[in-house]
Amino acid sequence: MQRLLHTPLALLLRRILTLYVVLWLCRILFYSYNHVQLGAIGWPEVGALLRGALLFDTASVLYANALFVVLSLLPFEFCCGPRYQKMLFWYYTAVNFVLIVAANLADAVYFHYTQKRITADEFLFADNDNSLLLVFKFMGENWPLLLAALALGGHLDHSRVRKTRREVHRRDGDALGAVQAQGVGVLALQELQR
Repeated sequence: MQRLLHTPLALLLRRILTLYVVLWLCRILFYSYNHVQLGAIGWPEVGALLRGALLFDTASVLYANALFVVLSLLPFEFCCGPRYQKMLFWYYTAVNFVLIVAANLADAVYFHYTQKRITADEFLFADNDNSLLLVFKFMGENWPLLLAALALGGHLDHSRVRKTRREVHRRDGDALGAVQAQGVGVLALQELQR
């Protein structure tokens, strides 16, 4: 059993589960940031909301990580080498930071101002001269969410590996890094609730 926990498949599963945790934390941040506009959620609604969230998160994870899953499951010996594993890690971290973390937290800010979710039409609007200035302005105004994004990015880093043979080991100090990232996330959440 111990040997199965240190295989590339186990690492892939740990990374995918980490994404579900990150998406759940993004959802909590979204609600915390927009709780005035959304109102209270009653207990009868929770079951349907959790089911819908799981379905939506699964689609998000599949869209964002289909190539990553295929690359992780290739049955070649070089796939266990340190360069390949490092490439996979950076691909996983960059893609999921942009498509999962940044997109979800940008959606929280967008909803706060417009009371609607981001769609593809908004990206067409973003093709004007001051879009970059607006992004930096919103980042400055919503710095707790920026800190939360960095903390969630650190949580994605939790899946980094140090040795990549047939047995994959976690890097020393992962527990401390995860605690630090979650601590920053808690501080950002407290700031949002003020």
